[in-house]
Amino acid sequence: MDKKRLLSFGYFFKELPPVFNSLELGTKYALIQNLPNATSSNLEFSIPKGQYSRRLLQLPHPINFIQIANHICETSNWSILTHHFEKSKFSHSRVIENTQSGNHILAKDNRAIRTNYEKLSDSKEKTIVESYDMIYELKLDITKYYPSIYTHSIVWAILGKKRAKAMWKLKGAKSNEPDFPQYDFADKLDNYLRRCQDNQSVGIPIGPDTSHIIAEIIGCYIDSQLQTEFPDVKAFRYFDDYYIYVDTEEKAQEALKYLQKILADLQLSINEHKLKIRRFPFEFQDTWVKEIHAVRFKTVNASNLKQYFSTLFGLADKNPDNSSTIFCYGLRTFEKRTIEIKDENWKIFESFLLKSMLVEPSILEIASRIFETYKNSLSKEKIKTVLVKILEIHCELNHHYETVWVLWIFKQLALELPEDIPNKVINTGDNFSILLLLDMDKSNLIAGGGLSRQTKQSITDFLDSAQTTDWLLYYEAVEIKKWIISTQRTGFDSLKNAKVSFYNQRAVIKTHDNPKQKKIKGTKA
Repeated sequence: MDKKRLLSFGYFFKELPPVFNSLELGTKYALIQNLPNATSSNLEFSIPKGQYSRRLLQLPHPINFIQIANHICETSNWSILTHHFEKSKFSHSRVIENTQSGNHILAKDNRAIRTNYEKLSDSKEKTIVESYDMIYELKLDITKYYPSIYTHSIVWAILGKKRAKAMWKLKGAKSNEPDFPQYDFADKLDNYLRRCQDNQSVGIPIGPDTSHIIAEIIGCYIDSQLQTEFPDVKAFRYFDDYYIYVDTEEKAQEALKYLQKILADLQLSINEHKLKIRRFPFEFQDTWVKEIHAVRFKTVNASNLKQYFSTLFGLADKNPDNSSTIFCYGLRTFEKRTIEIKDENWKIFESFLLKSMLVEPSILEIASRIFETYKNSLSKEKIKTVLVKILEIHCELNHHYETVWVLWIFKQLALELPEDIPNKVINTGDNFSILLLLDMDKSNLIAGGGLSRQTKQSITDFLDSAQTTDWLLYYEAVEIKKWIISTQRTGFDSLKNAKVSFYNQRAVIKTHDNPKQKKIKGTKA
């Protein structure tokens, strides 16, 4: 695994606006010397998960992440991982280095690693093809997989729990054992992970590509145990989702009980609310997908745009848990310009898009890309009105994703932020949003003459309260950009001396400007 790639494209969350990235960490890592062996806390970032629930992503301190990346990317260690991943015949989320990272439009396609099946739909198609001779399906997933992973279980997964505990008891004589390299790699990875989360051993940082790597260590071990116990089953795992196909309901029950035993041994459990044993025939494709595809665009006009968005809104209303997926899926065709909007249809399309943003703000990244594509057609006052409403709702709820993407669109479209909004943003405590706010202040995009002295002091007070998870705001705003003043901290000299920055003020969002598809009749060329 190329360390430069992992540091450049596998560190920051894919859910962030383009101003946030770790490209300089990857290109300058050789200049970063004398890394301190300190513990730290993860920087949290709240994103939507369905209409009513949230997920907390966690960004480790860069020094700790560099140590993890160094360890994983060491040639002998990556060989251990590669060999371990090959033990699974069931994984559809196997770790593969993405040699094309950085060359794509969408952030999710530019990660340092990818899976052997890049789309869930591809995985499902393979599952259908291979399970042709089985009549029962056992479908399940693991409850809160990443937050529940016990870091000590990494060693168990690499060596087996019995052997790992035997190695631990050997103390100084370990290095003479033939499987010491595997034990040493896994044990050190356990230590590095705990070090980046205040020595906590439950859970792993969610968001960086390392979380995928670690989850696959555990997942491939579970797969290998299942395939040894049930050599005749046809099973497929996509991250923490299992689809297991057998001949009888009894065999499905046996496989379920065995998986419960293996998971309990790893201090994990099955999500009973999503557990299903079904006998074919049954409907295996989400009905909402079919309903979206049923709306045909032979030409693009107000009538079929109304029909299309009515379908999206209706499906989201009937399937609130899948609202985000439905809207994102439905709007991709406009984001990727498979369907283009003519000038005479822009107003009604824009109104539907703005209403969609209000009811499902998880589409803000898609909206940002559409705005950039059609930037000469925008009704900026209408957009600003909706953006302010989203901020007023989600700042109060500490919804970081919604707040930071709205601020990004303000910056992207050079819209002036109302002067009563900054304090609401600061109260969220979100490092990413506050950095964007400071950038907007420097760009004269805040009404009333910019951030007041009192407002800037509130940011300083926030930093001086000795919090352990605000390292990004401190490092970028105080040490690198010098936008505000705060009490000096230690532990950043190695990054600062290498001139590493994680915030690029000049970044722009990429768009699908040259779509390679047939134009729909009636759309502009």
